[in-house]
Amino acid sequence: MSARAKNWAPRAGRLLTLSLAVLLFAATPGLAAKDDLAKDDELPESELSQGQGGRGHWASVLQEGTHNEAKIDQSGAGHRASVIQSGSDNLALVSQSGQAHVLALIQSGSLNSADIEQRGNGNAADVFQTGMANEVALRQAGSGNYARIDQVGNFNSAEVRQSEHDSTVTVRQYGDYLKARVTRN
Repeated sequence: MSARAKNWAPRAGRLLTLSLAVLLFAATPGLAAKDDLAKDDELPESELSQGQGGRGHWASVLQEGTHNEAKIDQSGAGHRASVIQSGSDNLALVSQSGQAHVLALIQSGSLNSADIEQRGNGNAADVFQTGMANEVALRQAGSGNYARIDQVGNFNSAEVRQSEHDSTVTVRQYGDYLKARVTRN
C-alpha cells in the first residue's frame, strides 16, 4: 500500500465508523449469508434494493422519513457500504465492483440524490448531503483513490470522476446553487 493510500484510510474510516456506530445501535438485524452481511431498517413508503455477488461484502442502510430509495449493487470481494437517509424523497444509487471499496453516504433533508460507482481496488468515498435537491455523481476507477463530498445547502451539484491511483479529491459546498466538476485521469 502506498503512502498516499495509507493517508486517506483514517479519513475514510472516520465517517464510516460514525455511520456504522449509528447503524449498529439503530438497525434491526437484516439479511445474513455465509460471507456477506446486509442490514436494513426502513419505514413504510421507502424502498431498499440490495444485490451482492462475490464474497465478503457488507452493506447497511438506515432509512427514516418517507419515499427514500436506496439501491446497492456490489460484486467482487470485500466491499463495505453504509447508507443513512433521513427526510423524504432522497435517492442513493451505489455500485461497487472489484475489491475492497468503502463507502459512507449520509443524506438528510429532501430530494437529494447520489449516484456512486467505484471500480478497481481499494477506493473509498465519504458523501454527506443535507438540505434540499443536492446532487452528487461520483465515479472512481483505479486503485487507492479517495473522494470526500460535503453538500450543505440547497440545489448544489457535484460531479467527480477519477481514474488515477492513490488520488484524493475533496469537494465542500456550503451554500446554495453551487456547482463543482472535477476530473482526474
